[in-house]
Amino acid sequence: MSYLKSQLKLLSASVSVSLFMVISSGSVWCGPCQETDSNSWISSAQSVLKHVDFKVSDFDVPTKAYYYKTPLIELPTLESIVKAKVGRDIKIFIKDEAQQKNDSFKIRGVLYEIYVAITDVINRAKNHDPKALEILEKGLKIVTQSTGNHGINLISGVADTIDLLLKTESDPYFRELIKKIEPVVFTSKSIADVKKSGMVAAMERYRSSLGLSSGSGILDDRYSSYEEAVNKRKQYIKESEGRALYMEHAGTDIMKGHGSIALEVNDQLKEKGISEDQKLAFLMPVGAGGPLGALTAMKLVRPNSEAIMVQTLTFGAFVRILKEIDQIGYEEYLKHIGTDLEIKNSQTPEPTIEYQYADKKNLKIYFPDGIGVDTPEKNAIGVAMDHLDAAVMVDDREAYHKSSILVQKDLLDHYQDASKARVGGTSAIAAEAVLTFADKLPQMKNADVIVITGTEGNILPEIVEYQKSRLKDVDSIKSGYMP
Repeated sequence: MSYLKSQLKLLSASVSVSLFMVISSGSVWCGPCQETDSNSWISSAQSVLKHVDFKVSDFDVPTKAYYYKTPLIELPTLESIVKAKVGRDIKIFIKDEAQQKNDSFKIRGVLYEIYVAITDVINRAKNHDPKALEILEKGLKIVTQSTGNHGINLISGVADTIDLLLKTESDPYFRELIKKIEPVVFTSKSIADVKKSGMVAAMERYRSSLGLSSGSGILDDRYSSYEEAVNKRKQYIKESEGRALYMEHAGTDIMKGHGSIALEVNDQLKEKGISEDQKLAFLMPVGAGGPLGALTAMKLVRPNSEAIMVQTLTFGAFVRILKEIDQIGYEEYLKHIGTDLEIKNSQTPEPTIEYQYADKKNLKIYFPDGIGVDTPEKNAIGVAMDHLDAAVMVDDREAYHKSSILVQKDLLDHYQDASKARVGGTSAIAAEAVLTFADKLPQMKNADVIVITGTEGNILPEIVEYQKSRLKDVDSIKSGYMP
């Protein structure tokens, strides 16, 4: 596999659209340029990336019995808009992970990552590694930082992994050591209440499933920002002297777990009569990088597909990093990591919307908070450059006020059950990417089928009520996207 994918295009949905294209055979990059292609440069990126050589079998993970196969639902409202834009019929579906265990796709990757990490320590201990045995005896800690769903599913994943291991472990001593494994999550004070309550509930389920006291497991939400929570997690890992394992947001194992989405989508498309020779555009919102596993898996199981990463103008550090690498090269950017030159999202981002109340505290909503990390993890950058075909940034306010309403309408028509029709921020930005770029981005414009990933369903009740209140405006919202 070449280290740079031909036709990589990075687009920003700001006032004007910027195009970035690489021709790998000659390392000739054109950009940044307006739609008139008025500017260009010759890239200095010459280094060979140390990418991960994934195989299709990597994504068929042994933990899949602990989560659900979620529905693939057609979105006729989006189809009608895109048909008008591109001048032909096109099928558009949402992989509705709002129906997933814990209301989020995250369980897929996080659970498998935890399973691999814990089984590695146990196997080393059984093979007479004194350090591994000491770690288990003192109590192995499974640790991360989170804006919500990653933390919920880390706690849940620890409980599920313990349950899975106890089903096969016959040694009484190791059974007791397995029960001592604990989840540890660091988060900020400002995360959405629904995400905070989700972590609290997951911790209670973990404790009750093992008959543990309230002192088992740690949920630490004292921090003012995601970056501060990251720093505390790093300190905790260092002080734990090997007893704490960090569950990366973009490690190879979490990507393998998330890749199970692509295997399901591919099967579901076949069930709907959509053959593998039809061109597919597959969109996934990405923060730290874990969902790149789903995009990569899709390209392996369905070669006639295009992998498109979605971010927002507010949380767009990953896209900006790819654009920076266009200019200075991959190896040079790696030198920036950990310095003031590293590209990060703001620690004090502007909310998507703020609701003001006379009788209670104002509510700031960060609609796509699921991608609200400070910056992608290092491993993800190389994987993105190896496997992505495109990346886009959209306005989360447009997603909140418009595209989320259109998706909500189609989900309501499908389920006929308001409790199931849930459109979170990261789901909505994927829809917004389609509505904004379907007639601009070749990877979508030339597609026969577009699949977006609806990544979450645990959203604030205020968002749910707003979406319901806007359903009467579907026709006017739709007309605003029409050419």
